[in-house]
Amino acid sequence: MIGAGISAALGIASIVLSVGRVFPEGAPARVLQYLSIALQEILLLGLPALLLWLTVSDRKAAEVLFEKPDALSVGIAGLGAVSFVGASVLLTSLWVTVLQSLEIGFALPAGLESPVNTGEYLLVMLCVALVPALCEEMFFRGLLLHLLRRRLSSRAAALLSALLFALLHLSLPGFVALLAIGMFLSLLVIRTNHLWVAVIFHAVYNGLVIVLNALKARPSLGTVLLFSAVFAGVCWYLNRYKGEQGWS
Repeated sequence: MIGAGISAALGIASIVLSVGRVFPEGAPARVLQYLSIALQEILLLGLPALLLWLTVSDRKAAEVLFEKPDALSVGIAGLGAVSFVGASVLLTSLWVTVLQSLEIGFALPAGLESPVNTGEYLLVMLCVALVPALCEEMFFRGLLLHLLRRRLSSRAAALLSALLFALLHLSLPGFVALLAIGMFLSLLVIRTNHLWVAVIFHAVYNGLVIVLNALKARPSLGTVLLFSAVFAGVCWYLNRYKGEQGWS
């Protein structure tokens, strides 16, 4: 339901704002970084998406996207998110190698400061994992993909929405991985006709990356290749998945 999506987004926004008032002016820089990321996502993507949803004429089709997904769709999203952690490392490494071979310079994005206690872990999961997942999926795989599919084929709409998703992250070294995740999430939503599965994928992936970076864990080549193979299998299965929506 659109109402459920609106309530969730506004509820998260109120929590983030409330948390911001709890911390004193001398709060650690990392806490302020987490809060600023969440507020940026809400103001730039989440709230505009909610307001634009209200103008969508095909409200029934929009409402369907917010219905509760089935267990199989959730399982596909979860497995895809875990396996893409390794696949993204492979894609990024290959893409960076290409950029370097072409002598194309690029700046590395500013890193996220790692949490140091339970409270900060909870805050970073809310502000950096869940909020961006909800806001970005409502905008890109909900509103934008829905509107593009009115005029374009599903494949063209998925590609265009994924391209905009990757470009708006302003990360040259991460471009290919972002494009891949955008295409996968578009396919996921089109095949299952549920937006929440994309939110689940996005939030789980974000959370895993945050934890691995905080632990300074670096997967071995074998692990990266194994996860990449699993992700390829998930993509193959999803492409053949007999969901409610066609892929043409």
